[in-house]
Order: sequence, then C-alpha cells, then structure tokens
Amino acid sequence: MSDSQVHDARRAARVVHPDTLAELLAGRWVDPGSALPVEIPVRAVAIEKSLAGAEADLLRALDLGRRFSVVCDATTQRVLGARVARAIAPLGAIDSVVLDDKPHPDIATVERLRRATADQPQVGVSDTQPRQRERERHAA
Repeated sequence: MSDSQVHDARRAARVVHPDTLAELLAGRWVDPGSALPVEIPVRAVAIEKSLAGAEADLLRALDLGRRFSVVCDATTQRVLGARVARAIAPLGAIDSVVLDDKPHPDIATVERLRRATADQPQVGVSDTQPRQRERERHAA
C-alpha cells in the first residue's frame, strides 16, 4: 500500500458511519490509526431496555451450537445471570461462570475465563438497573 493510499484510507476512516457498531460487527469498520479493517470475534450486541423473553431467540439466530457459558460477576448472577441461564437452557448445555463481585481485568481472571469457556460461545450478561437496585438494597 502506498503512502497516498494509506492517507486516503485514513481520511475515509474518519467519516462517521451512521451505525459504527454494525460496521464493527460486520468487519467493515476501519481503524483510523492503521487504515485497516478491524475484525472482532463478537457477532452481535443487543442493547434494549429489556431482553427478557428474547434471550433464546437472539442466540438461536446466531447458530452458535449447543453449549454456552454465561459469564458475569456475583451480583449480576443473582439479579440477572441465573434468569438468562434458565432462558437459554432449551438451546443446550449451560455453564455458569461467576466471577468475584468486583472482577479485576488481570491475567489470572483472563486465564480462568479461558479455561472455563474453552471452545464455547459466551453470553455476556450486563444490566446496570438491576445491579443498582441490588446495591441500594444492600446499602439500606
């Protein structure tokens, strides 16, 4: 790639797409620093007020197989993770991986997750509203 091609690609990468997340998930988002498309192992992200009742349908559409890991911290497991595991149970085997209440982004945690989820799709569970309610209940 010539210098002018890199410059043109970087300039094009600065254009904001209407749906940057969709572009990233599709492997079409271009890193402005390298001018190369970025590939990530994530195929879908669902952000809604509530996904209750839609969990199995969302995963079924991705055709990920019949074994899943639901990964979350201890508080999220109590207020949401167990419900998600039950909701997706008809799709196959479910392994729940519960991290400490305040997980650390360190090598030990990464290695634990790698061992616990080897060769399995992961279902990340995050919902700030139930977590906040749980914290408020414990603080009272």
